[in-house]
Amino acid sequence: MGEPLRVAVVGAHGIGKHHAKWLASIGCEVTAIYGTTAVSVEQAAAVLRDTASFRGRAFSDWRAFLQEGDFVAASVCSPAEAHYKNVLDLLRAGKHVLCEKPLVWDWRHTPERMVAAAWEMVATAAAGNRILAVNAQYPAALPAIQALRRELKGKDTPFKRFDCLMETRGRPRSPHGAAEVWVDLGPHPLACVYVLAGGGGIRWDTLSQCGKDLETEVRFLWEGPRGELPVTIVLRRITNASPRRRFGEGEIEIDYEGRNQDGEFVAVLIARGREWVTPDFMRVSLERFVEAVRTGDPARAVVTGEAAAHQMEALVGVWARCWSAVGR
Repeated sequence: MGEPLRVAVVGAHGIGKHHAKWLASIGCEVTAIYGTTAVSVEQAAAVLRDTASFRGRAFSDWRAFLQEGDFVAASVCSPAEAHYKNVLDLLRAGKHVLCEKPLVWDWRHTPERMVAAAWEMVATAAAGNRILAVNAQYPAALPAIQALRRELKGKDTPFKRFDCLMETRGRPRSPHGAAEVWVDLGPHPLACVYVLAGGGGIRWDTLSQCGKDLETEVRFLWEGPRGELPVTIVLRRITNASPRRRFGEGEIEIDYEGRNQDGEFVAVLIARGREWVTPDFMRVSLERFVEAVRTGDPARAVVTGEAAAHQMEALVGVWARCWSAVGR
């Protein structure tokens, strides 16, 4: 297998600590983490020393991190408005990058500027022959979803439609209400739709949105090489109870839950009283990114940078048509 891949994590609090744990568990060496202050990054390092056997360096100086971190690839888990600078600096320093979703976002910027920024990141990665991928991990669920559908139906059938319910728990991160929920969770179902349709995009004359506060329901037809796919996406931010994740295809609804099983966190898909246990989707996303780096093949990633930029066009387009006139 060779030497462990040397990796770093930008923003090791929150989702970043899970990146660090999974990267360590799949055999990578986490050599460095970066935080915006010495206090915050040392706090993150202390947690990771206990939970992920972290023995690397903790940086709060960005230039020192890039020059002295001794890593080949990095997970970018900083706030979305920092993704653009973080990712470009890493790519220009010769690093491979897995960026948390969304690939880029800044509430102060126009839709056109954000889409252009996404494509600039893709072009920069290509120019430097670096891997750029995005951790919108739910396309990794599709093989298991299709296997469970096949078991229940007794045959393979194409998706007649794609329905998705996703909830996340926690306090709002901005004053943008339902639009923030769309930006936070929307990349997951959009990435799934993109795979199911073989690419493509939203037919904008079919777009509708309803909802308020911290909930939104978005409907549209997605046009791709495999035809039109009706899509309904319901997203919520909740403050109590366990968040639900559900996928539907016109006949069968499949619920997702994470579960500790025999000392390992796994994904469990549940439909009609049957369960399908599969590796955790975030773990798969990180494993596939590592494969892409080791092989030099961007297509190994669950969501490539190019696919993510196309999906950004959909994410930004929905926001621009449904919210930006109100929220800006």
